[in-house]
Amino acid sequence: MLGLKERLLELLPTFFQERLDRAVSAANQARAAATDAESVAETKYDTFGLENSYLAHGQTQRVFECREDLHFFMNWRPNTKDRGAVSVGDLVEVDVNGVTSFYLLVPRCGGNKVSVQAADIQLVSLDSPIGKSLMGKSEGDEFTVLRAGVEVYAEISDIHY
Repeated sequence: MLGLKERLLELLPTFFQERLDRAVSAANQARAAATDAESVAETKYDTFGLENSYLAHGQTQRVFECREDLHFFMNWRPNTKDRGAVSVGDLVEVDVNGVTSFYLLVPRCGGNKVSVQAADIQLVSLDSPIGKSLMGKSEGDEFTVLRAGVEVYAEISDIHY
C-alpha cells in the first residue's frame, strides 16, 4: 500500500488535468459568449461584447497556465532523501491545538488543496507565510502561524521525505 505522500504524488497529475479540463470548458464558454449574436453592441455604450472578449482572452491565458502546471507536475520528482529539515517536495504534518494539517511544499501552484486518503493536503509555495515558516524546520520544531488573524503555536509532528 502506498504511503500518503506517494499516493499524493501519484494523484497530482490527475488533479491538474481536471483543473485544465475545467479551464478549457470555461474558455470555450467565454469564446462562445464573445462571438454570440447577443454580444453585438447595440449602442456605442454597450460593452457586453467587449467584456466577453476580454473574459475569453483571460480564460485562454488560464488554459495556457494550467497546461504548464500539468506538464510540470507530470514530470516533477521531488527529492525523497531524508535531509533532516523541511524543503521543497516534503509533505509536512503540522499540529495546531491537537488538529493535524498536511502541507506539501511545492515550487509552484501553492494554494491548491488535494484530498488523499481522507486527508486534505494544502499545496504551499515557498513564498507563502506557512511555506516560509516551514522551510528549514525539523520534526518537533515549533513555530507560530496566523489563523484567522490570530497568531497560534504549531508543531511539526512528522515530515514525509
